[in-house]
This record gives sequence, C-alpha cells and structure tokens, in this order.
Amino acid sequence: HHEAKSLLSVVQKEPHDASTDAILSVRLYNLYQNISKKPKLMSEAERLLTNTPLDKSFAAKNPVYDNVCMGRKKQCKCGAPFFY
Repeated sequence: HHEAKSLLSVVQKEPHDASTDAILSVRLYNLYQNISKKPKLMSEAERLLTNTPLDKSFAAKNPVYDNVCMGRKKQCKCGAPFFY
C-alpha cells in the first residue's frame, strides 16, 4: 500500500484485492528497474517514501475481527502473552 501510494500515486480501495496487489507489484518492480541506476530518481523515490504518511494497518484499525484477536500487543483483547 505505502509504496504504491508514494511512488505510483495509487490508493488501494477496500476490500483488499490480491489481483490489484499483483499488478501494483509488477508496476513497482518495473519502476525500480527504470530508476535503479539513476541516483537522482532513486533519491526522489526515497524522499517520497519517507515523506508519505503511513496508513494504519488492518490489525491496527481492527484489534479484534470476527471475535479473533489480531495480536496487536497493547491492543490485545484476549490476554495472550506477547514479546517486544
């Protein structure tokens, strides 16, 4: 999600779609192949990745889903132990 949003200006919609993920993965790979030997473009890509805010993950948005704890450490609802 983050890389596609930052580098391709694509915001994925819910629900999650594996075929869209595959297409975006190929587009990101092709982008990398085109800019990997161009330091200015790689620096710009790094800047975009660094400056684009991260979206919350599914588990962060939904600490419990269908009565199943997503194991989000301090948001854990089931009481299972977790390690840092």
